[in-house]
Amino acid sequence: MDISAALSRERGAILSSWLARALEVYPADAAQKFGTSRDPFQNPVGQAHRQGLRAVIDALIAGAGPEALCAGLEPILKVRAVQELAPSDALAFVFALRDVLGEVLKPAPEVEPSITRQIDQLALFAFDIYSQARQRILEIRIGEVRRQVSSMMRRSGMFSEPEGAQAPPAADSPNRGADP
Repeated sequence: MDISAALSRERGAILSSWLARALEVYPADAAQKFGTSRDPFQNPVGQAHRQGLRAVIDALIAGAGPEALCAGLEPILKVRAVQELAPSDALAFVFALRDVLGEVLKPAPEVEPSITRQIDQLALFAFDIYSQARQRILEIRIGEVRRQVSSMMRRSGMFSEPEGAQAPPAADSPNRGADP
């Protein structure tokens, strides 16, 4: 059995089931909205999940490399990183693909190791993407806190020249470069 052909044949059922599994991490009412509303402006979370999962499945069908797989995972994991989901919750949908494929495809035993390897590799990519997104969010927050503290210190006068310190001479000053 060719895994690409089976994935292609059952693409719709796989996507539907995987989307439902991916959205299980959210409260039931939110998951229901994310899964049904197709308006990208009213439902950016659902849109990111739908497009990302579709891209991953299409990359698996095409036998594409890591770049294509990562491109599909990235929008989903960026959303989940902003939502501050625990890594186990954020990445669980990747492992759910194994169950979905097992239910929908009922793969032959000789194909199963291939699917397992691909999903394991997908999980490693997902972990890297999620970690990078969380790191970027933390860097943004740290920068914002630094700007706020700096602004507060300037407003309070804490950034004044130390006592006895002289301002550097102006560029057109006659003493420029001369010894005191």
